Amino acid sequence: MLAVMTLPAASQEDSCKTVHRIAADAVPATIFHTNQFLRGGNDEARTMNHDMTFTLKYAFMNKEEVRPGSIHQGVYQGVGLARHEFNQWLSNPISVYLFQGAPIVNLSRKVSLNYEWNLGMAFGWNAYDEYNNPENKVIGSKATAYIDLDFYVKWMLSKYLDLNAGISLSHFSNGNTTYPNMGLNTGGVRLGLAYYINRQLQKFMFHFFNIGSSLGSYHLVLPPAPAEGGA
Repeated sequence: MLAVMTLPAASQEDSCKTVHRIAADAVPATIFHTNQFLRGGNDEARTMNHDMTFTLKYAFMNKEEVRPGSIHQGVYQGVGLARHEFNQWLSNPISVYLFQGAPIVNLSRKVSLNYEWNLGMAFGWNAYDEYNNPENKVIGSKATAYIDLDFYVKWMLSKYLDLNAGISLSHFSNGNTTYPNMGLNTGGVRLGLAYYINRQLQKFMFHFFNIGSSLGSYHLVLPPAPAEGGA
């Protein structure tokens, strides 16, 4: 008797080639005091310590990249929208961005360590103004670049839902296209949920061949197991 395992077996319902995901995160963060304006050099002599960011993201991934053994297992990409709540001197800008992420290492069948980077634009700053906001040497324009790097742990709660928790590092700057432009840096804790619209759990199929017999082949399908990939 010779047994050969095929990984994974296709199901009739698993016909969609793209997996879709919607995620929401909250990121309470601290502002890094890289210049005097942030340390209290403003009209209120206010030290700027806190930022609160809320994000809403849509991502998609190839169904084949969810399957165990795929070369780019769990890679996802998409578009995001975020609101960054600072204060009256910096304002509460809105950012629009592209992002991409993937697992770094799978810690178990349901838990993995992941990375994600974001790249886009932030709009609506209370930028430097010679008369109305002269102390703000941090942000010199109404629009800036937005760069973010996250490392987080993903815990698969169910076929449809993931819990994500980790750290987030962000940078805002206009690339010296307008002066002054010292830039703004924050670091915080990322907490969120991700909902998968059509993520499928994988099945594993064993083919048994009876050598020298006319009985043919038989299939034994094991109970579904969660995919190790995905984010």
